[in-house]
Amino acid sequence: MSDEPPPKLWREELTRAYVELRGSRVTPLRGAVSVALGLWVGSIPAFGLHTPIVLALCLWLRLDGLLAWVASNVSNPAFAPFLLYGEVQMGAYVLTGAPLDHFDVQAARDTGVSGVILYAFAGSPFVATGIAALGLMVVYGYLSAYRDGPTATRRTYALPAHAPAWWHAAERVAARLAPEEEGRTRFQVTRIELVTDPAPERWAKWLASPDRLGIVGPKSARAALALLELGVANAAWALDPEAEAAAAAAARSPALAMQVEANPDAPLPSADALLWLEALSSRPLAEQEALLRRAVDAVSPQGRLLLQVYTSGRGLGTLLSRLRGRRLRSAAAWADRLEADGFTTEITRAGLGRVLICATRS
Repeated sequence: MSDEPPPKLWREELTRAYVELRGSRVTPLRGAVSVALGLWVGSIPAFGLHTPIVLALCLWLRLDGLLAWVASNVSNPAFAPFLLYGEVQMGAYVLTGAPLDHFDVQAARDTGVSGVILYAFAGSPFVATGIAALGLMVVYGYLSAYRDGPTATRRTYALPAHAPAWWHAAERVAARLAPEEEGRTRFQVTRIELVTDPAPERWAKWLASPDRLGIVGPKSARAALALLELGVANAAWALDPEAEAAAAAAARSPALAMQVEANPDAPLPSADALLWLEALSSRPLAEQEALLRRAVDAVSPQGRLLLQVYTSGRGLGTLLSRLRGRRLRSAAAWADRLEADGFTTEITRAGLGRVLICATRS
């Protein structure tokens, strides 16, 4: 066990972002295409949007984001007047068949603001393509002439060994749900959602290492994968209406004892601990009772049941239920209902009007 303090999340995310933007493979063609993309985007009149456009395209195309971002600053104050002049003249030629005789302040006034903008937008794709092509040839020629070998490899990012266990588990779950061949963007979005979600760690502390874990509700299959990766349970099943990705991930991971079911009417297997994430509070009272009965019946003797519900009071859940014309139960009412079935209960606030009802069968 390392004695180092856990790393800061924001610092690790910045390091990861830098490595991801640079990419792992270094070739003359990849560097040249990165510069060309930056030059093309920087030359179009999308003021204020150049950086997000460049970074998004580089992540998608797996190019060098830093090189592309530097190249996208071609529209800096020193070069922008010449760029605008070329775009307006090219736009005038495209739209009228001839460039302007001269372009100065007086010509701009005569053309009008709308005319200048129209010419600039019409000419910018052609000018941008020319600049990008020139940059591509120059950079490719330079890198090919002055580099040793056709390819090189940069370091790839890896979480520090002393990072929290939940970060490592989130990394593994994201890799299962969004394999690299399906795109890094989806992997990063899934990973960030998991790392920044405090709920799984809260559940893990309460579950007390059950032999068999069950989870019901949206994204329950993903939660089951996460808790299995954390070593919270030996086996798990999930009833998730959107379980296709998680089912595929479970199939790719035979070492994880996990079953996934998408049919909401499927019978619930028994569980030593059951997490019910479905929005019971939004259902009519009769449906709440029927679903709660299903949950209670699935919990084994001495087992645990955790309900995540909205309760009466202040919060988002109360507001939504009032808009639907429904009245929410209080946390005490939920606890009393479970205690009538032989459970002992604890109530934990989860924010935004939600509570966790932690019940243990006596």
